[in-house]
Amino acid sequence: MKMPRFVKRWRRKRDGLRKSPLAVFWQSVKAPFQRGWSSLNQARKKRSYQNLWWGLPALALAICAISLGVAANLRASRYAGIYRRLAIKHYTEGDFESARVFLERVYRDGDTGDDVTFFLASTLDGQGETQRANAMVDSLSPDDSVGYPEAHLMKARVLLAARTFSGKSAAQRAFHHLDAAASKFKDDPEWLSLKADFYLMVGQPEEALSYLDRAARLDPNRLFKFGMVYQELGRTQEAQEQLKLAEKHLAKLLGADSRDHGARLNLAAVLTEKGEFARATEILTEGLSLDKTVGFDTALAKVCLAQYKQLLSSPNTRPELRLSLLRNALKYDRNSNEAVRLLAFFGEEGGSTPETLKNATDFLEAMVAQGQESAIAHLALGSKAWQSGDQSKSAFHLKRAYKIDSGMAVLANNLAWVLAHQKQPDLQQALAVIDTVLIDYPNVPHFRDTRGQILTKMGRWSEALDDLEYALRTLPKEPTIHASLASVYMNISPPQPEMARKHQRLEKAILAASAR
Repeated sequence: MKMPRFVKRWRRKRDGLRKSPLAVFWQSVKAPFQRGWSSLNQARKKRSYQNLWWGLPALALAICAISLGVAANLRASRYAGIYRRLAIKHYTEGDFESARVFLERVYRDGDTGDDVTFFLASTLDGQGETQRANAMVDSLSPDDSVGYPEAHLMKARVLLAARTFSGKSAAQRAFHHLDAAASKFKDDPEWLSLKADFYLMVGQPEEALSYLDRAARLDPNRLFKFGMVYQELGRTQEAQEQLKLAEKHLAKLLGADSRDHGARLNLAAVLTEKGEFARATEILTEGLSLDKTVGFDTALAKVCLAQYKQLLSSPNTRPELRLSLLRNALKYDRNSNEAVRLLAFFGEEGGSTPETLKNATDFLEAMVAQGQESAIAHLALGSKAWQSGDQSKSAFHLKRAYKIDSGMAVLANNLAWVLAHQKQPDLQQALAVIDTVLIDYPNVPHFRDTRGQILTKMGRWSEALDDLEYALRTLPKEPTIHASLASVYMNISPPQPEMARKHQRLEKAILAASAR
C-alpha cells in the first residue's frame, strides 16, 4: 500500500531529514548568538582573542538587528496610536474622508481588531459606502452567534426602527442581537429602551415597562417615553406622574442652557401631551428665533394639530378656529401629511355624508367670499368638488389655490399622496390632483415621484417608469422610489428581474443606513 504524503513528511521531520520552517527560523535567530558565545569561550580557553574578534561582529550585528526590530515595532505602535486619535478627531468633526484615510492605514498595518473594523464600518457608512459598511458590520455581528457588542446593538437598532416586525424571524433576530449586546450594554439606557421597544412590538407592554423604568432611572431624558407608554396603556395616573417628572427635569435643563434644543423640543412635547398648547407654542417660537434648522417649525405644526384634534371633541368650537389651526400647521410644515388629510376631510371628521359634505362646502365657499384663508379654502374645495363628482369644479379650485399661493402646489402634491396611500385609496382623485399640479410644475422631481407612485399602484407600468426614473436622477437616496421601480421592473413587459433585484438591494441598503 502506498504511503500517504503527509506521513512521509512527518517521518522526514522526525528523522531530521527535513527541518520544519519554524526550526529553520529559530536556527537562524540562534546562530549569531551561538557563534559569538563560542568565540568568547575559545578566546578565554586559548588566551587568544583572534576568535573573539571574529565573533564580535556577528554578535553586534544580531544586537543591532534586534534593536532595529524593537524600535520599528515601537514606532509602528506609536504611529498606530496617533492614527487612531486623528481618526477619532476627524470622525467627530464629520470629516469622514480624513477619518477613513487614517483608519485604513491602521487597518493595513495589521490592526484588524473588532473595534477598528467597527469604527471603519461606521466611517464608510458616513461616506455612503453602505454595502462595504454593512458587510463589515455583518461579519462582526452574526445572526447565529455572539460577536462584537457594538455591532449587535447597531443591528438591533436597525431592526427595531421599523416599529413592526415583518415576521417571526425578524423578531427572533432582534432578540438575538439585543441578547448578544447585553454583555456590554445591559445597564445602558439605550439598550434598556431598545429592549422595551422589542417587548412593545411583540405585545408584552408589562415587560416593556420594567425596562423603561430602569432606563428612566439611569437617564431622566427617557421619562417622557415612559409616560407615553403608560398613556397608551390607558394608565392615566401613572402617565401624569411620569410626565410631571419629565417636565420638571426638562425645564431644569432648558433653564441652565437656553440653546439645549433637545430639551426644548422634548419639553414642548410634554406640554402638548398635557394640553398646555400656549406654553408649548411659546417655548417653540422662542427656539425658532434662536435656530431655524433644528425642527421647531415641525414641532409647532404638531402642536397646532394636537389642539385641532382636541377642539373636535368640543361641539361649540367655531369652524373658523379649526381651519386657522390647519392653516398654521401647514404654514409651519408644508409636508405634514396629517394636516393635509385633515384639510381634505375638513367638516367631515365624524364621517362623510351628503349633508356634512354640503355643510363643509358652504363654509369653505363663505371663507373664500369673505377673503379669509382663500388659498387653503380653494385647496379644500377642490377635494370636496371631486368627492361630489364635479371634476371640472375640482380642477378650477385647485388651480385657483396655486394661483393665489404657489406654495399650495406642495400641499396639493401631499394631498395626492395622502389620497393614494390612505386605508381606502382613491387613486383616480389622487392622479387628477397631481396632474393639475404638473401642468404648471412639470419638472419638479418630488411631483413626478408622486405621480409615478400613483401610476405604479394603478398598474400603469410604462408611464410609472418614466416618472420614477425622472425623479430618481435628483432623489437617488429615496427608498420608496427604488421600491416602486422594483415593482415596475418585475411587472413591465417584458419583465426585468435583474433590474428589480438591484433596486430592492438599494432600497434595503438605504433603509439600513438611515436607521443607524
